[in-house]
Amino acid sequence: MFHRGALVSFLLYSTVTIKPKLPYFANSGAIHINELKAVFYSIAMFDDIVAEGYSLAQRDWRLTALVASLVPFALTYTITSLLAFLAANNKGDSRSPPIAPYAVPFFGNLFAFLFDNERFVRNALGRYARDIPVQFRLANRKLTLISGTSNVLAMFRSSRYLDANEIIIIAVDNAFGGASVGRECYALDNTGSRKEPLPGSRPLKMSDRIWYLQHKTTHANLVGPPLVEIAERFVKCLGEELDRAIPPSQTDWVDVPDFYGLIQSTMFAASTNAIYGPHLIRLNPDLNKDFWEYDHHIPSLFKLVPRLFAPKAYAVRDRLVASVKKWHAHAAEHVDVKDPALEGVAWEEYYGSKMMRDRVVDYIGVANMTDDLRACLDVGLIWAANANIVPTVGWCLIDILTRPTLATTARAEIATLCPGEINMQPLLASPILQSIYAEELRLRNAIFIQRTPIIDTFKMGPWKFPKGDLIIVSSWQEARNRETWNQRGRDGEEHDVEEFWAERFLVYKDDPLSGPRLVDAAKVKKGGEEVDKVADGEASPPKFAPEKVAGQFIPYGGSENICPGRFYAKQEAMAGMALFLAKFEIELQIEPGRVLEPNKAQFGFGVMGPKGAIKARMRRRKVE
Repeated sequence: MFHRGALVSFLLYSTVTIKPKLPYFANSGAIHINELKAVFYSIAMFDDIVAEGYSLAQRDWRLTALVASLVPFALTYTITSLLAFLAANNKGDSRSPPIAPYAVPFFGNLFAFLFDNERFVRNALGRYARDIPVQFRLANRKLTLISGTSNVLAMFRSSRYLDANEIIIIAVDNAFGGASVGRECYALDNTGSRKEPLPGSRPLKMSDRIWYLQHKTTHANLVGPPLVEIAERFVKCLGEELDRAIPPSQTDWVDVPDFYGLIQSTMFAASTNAIYGPHLIRLNPDLNKDFWEYDHHIPSLFKLVPRLFAPKAYAVRDRLVASVKKWHAHAAEHVDVKDPALEGVAWEEYYGSKMMRDRVVDYIGVANMTDDLRACLDVGLIWAANANIVPTVGWCLIDILTRPTLATTARAEIATLCPGEINMQPLLASPILQSIYAEELRLRNAIFIQRTPIIDTFKMGPWKFPKGDLIIVSSWQEARNRETWNQRGRDGEEHDVEEFWAERFLVYKDDPLSGPRLVDAAKVKKGGEEVDKVADGEASPPKFAPEKVAGQFIPYGGSENICPGRFYAKQEAMAGMALFLAKFEIELQIEPGRVLEPNKAQFGFGVMGPKGAIKARMRRRKVE
């Protein structure tokens, strides 16, 4: 039997397909006579099918059996269609969301969701108005998909009444290997990540509240001076990795069989050395290779595929856990994390960043904590630190390099902001580089943000959500909401939400229609806004404005559970783009007719890297 929450995780991260039905519900939340006719038409069709089936069945007993077997499915679909119609048009102030109609009793939408959750979710959103939640029945569990700016922001604002740890527990259990090495110390903690425990949660000592401790420590060490220390070390380490890959003395072109593979190996090494110090990789020379093999197998681990059918996935996970455990033991031999002399020390070579020492201190006081579980939790941290930002930087570079004009613009921006060494502050403030980074997070990221009500009367607007039922938001679908996102460029050219557009997040003061959010041109004052000019008469520079699409641009999640590493990730992205483009001339060698696309096998787990290897030629740029 599947663990109840693990089954939901299995469903949320699966991929294959089913055709949409009930087009008569599309984009409507009000009763219309044509929709009502459609429902009754489906009932009449069912009646006709039964009558015809009965006629055929009288001729052959086998047809009798076939008709009898199909009746429950047809009846179930007809009934759920009618119930969906009635729920979608209910005008009460405390209503249940309409269900997505289904034909299979008990299993409900399970198989449709299981086979291709991306298409199923897209079709479900197309049945009703965007702000109407849709409920799915997945065997013995229900979950509700919400969409639209107001609903998503309402969910984030209601975090006091929502638990976000269910999927984290599933991840630790299965993807990181914690299920058999002391899970009681984290699975029983339902107090949440705030300092004040969630209402109705277990009465745990502060030292046993592992989710709060992790949240506090991670947030404290990825802002301010600790963040600056890690980011500066990352820049230094990445520069060294790139110099090793293609030395400054190498002036000729070098063939690179897998450009994204080069990005993966160099960025993983740089980030790992910056956060954990040099000894984790030194003690485990295959760590880089093992990590990316592990990332490849992450879907199997989340989906609870048995070890018998995914031996490589479990083997590489176990190797990573053993590698981290070895590093833990080595660091403990050289450093006492409670040594007062280490107070205020931002980085030392054995544990690396202060964050890693603080995690050790936190875990010392947690009841039932084991060395094996500590290693599992740090494998999770390593995965979180690399699995999203590395493919994001990969896409940033690929989309820049495949657009000559954008490549020229990006190189010029980097050269202007960093005429010598890499300087993070001006890079972080660059509108165009920030927009490129945000656009990749919008376009390539696919996560399901999940919350579970912990009170009996949780509501968002007129909609009620039962305690314990999952509420989900699809970052992929919100990023493609044509009712929200601007698709018009300053030159009048269209930029579809399914396409990369480097300037999507830029607002120009002389263009009231610019920016990421769709603006109704009819509502803009005739003549537009006053053009803002600078001293030389040129229009003022654009502003990076992701806040315009709050509730639709959600690559980090939201509320207090928002990704704590988002500031470090942004610094990695800016440094990664700057170092690759400043150090090298790069020519991607893409086969004629090939369309670069994300690897959908990773759909649901964050930013998807490019599918297949990309060949390139690289050589060092001449320093003028």
